[in-house]
Amino acid sequence: MSALGRSTLFLVFILFSLSSCSQDSDDEGKSPYEYSDWLSNSKVKIKKYASGIKGHQSAAVYGDYAFFVTDKRNHIYVYDLKGKKYLSDITLPAGSGKDFLGYTLYHSNQSTFGTERYDSSDEFPLLYISQRARKDRRCFVEAYRIQADWDDATSQYTSFSAELVQTIYFPAMTTENALGNVNMAIDPESGEMYTYSRNNNSGEENSGVCKISRFDLPDSHEPEVYLEDSDIKDSFYIDSSAINMQGGCIKDGILYIGRGFSSVGYIYLYAIDLNLRAEVARIDLLARLIHWEPEGCFFYNGCVMLSTVGSIWKFVK
Repeated sequence: MSALGRSTLFLVFILFSLSSCSQDSDDEGKSPYEYSDWLSNSKVKIKKYASGIKGHQSAAVYGDYAFFVTDKRNHIYVYDLKGKKYLSDITLPAGSGKDFLGYTLYHSNQSTFGTERYDSSDEFPLLYISQRARKDRRCFVEAYRIQADWDDATSQYTSFSAELVQTIYFPAMTTENALGNVNMAIDPESGEMYTYSRNNNSGEENSGVCKISRFDLPDSHEPEVYLEDSDIKDSFYIDSSAINMQGGCIKDGILYIGRGFSSVGYIYLYAIDLNLRAEVARIDLLARLIHWEPEGCFFYNGCVMLSTVGSIWKFVK
C-alpha cells in the first residue's frame, strides 16, 4: 500500500474513533475534533466562551483552573473556567535581560502543565513557561511548583503561589537544529516535551520555517538541566513559518498552535499530527472575525480554546 493510502486509512480510523466537541454542552470527558471538522473551515464554529480576561502572553489549564501568564511572567492570573470568574493573582519577580538578538529575554510566549507533581501531595502538576534564548543561544523553560489553599466556603482553590524549581536549557540554536525562539508543549499522554521553533540565522534556506522536535522530560528535581542535540528524539519540519507562533497545546497526538495578529495580516490555528509528522489543518481566524492575537491555546471539556486579550474563544462543531 502506498504512503498516501496508509495516511488515508489512518485519517478514516481517527474519524470514526473520535467524537467531536459539542456546541451545546460543556460536559467533561469528550474527545477532540474529528479530522473532517478541522479540514473544513465551514464546519468549525467559533463561540465566545468568556469575557473580562486580563492581558496575558500565554495560558495553561489544569482541571477547571486557567493560569494566564503575563509577558515577563511577573504575574500569573488564575481564572475559574467553570464559574467563569477571576480567582487570584500570583506575583513573581519580573524577568529581565536581553536575548542574543537584543530582544527582551523574558517573553512568556508559551505555558503548559506537565504530567508530574513536584511532590505527591501537590494538587497541581508543574507549570512550564517558555522563554527566549540567552546570549549563548540557548532558549529555556522554567518549571514552577504551584501550591493552592482550599476554601471550604466556596469549595474551590482561591489562593495560589508559584515556586521556581527547575530551569531546562535547550541546545544552543544552530542552522541545523533550528531551536530558536523555542516554545515547548507537553504531551499529557506520553509526558514528552515537543518544541516548535525556528532557525533565526537569516539568509539560510530554513530560516523561519517551523521545526517540531521531541525530547524526554527531565527529572523535575534537577534544578538545572542542559540539553544537547543528542537529546533530540525526533524532529521534522512543517510547511509553514514559525514567526509569530505561540500558544500551543497537545491532545490525542495533535499539536494545536495559534499564530499571528491582525497588524501582520493573518491569524491562524494550526493542527499538526505528531504521528504523521505533518500539518493536517489550518483555520483562518482572521477570516472568521477573530482580530485579536491568540495568546493561549488549551483544551477544556474536550474543546480547543484560544485566549486573547479580554476573551476566551471556544471551537465547536
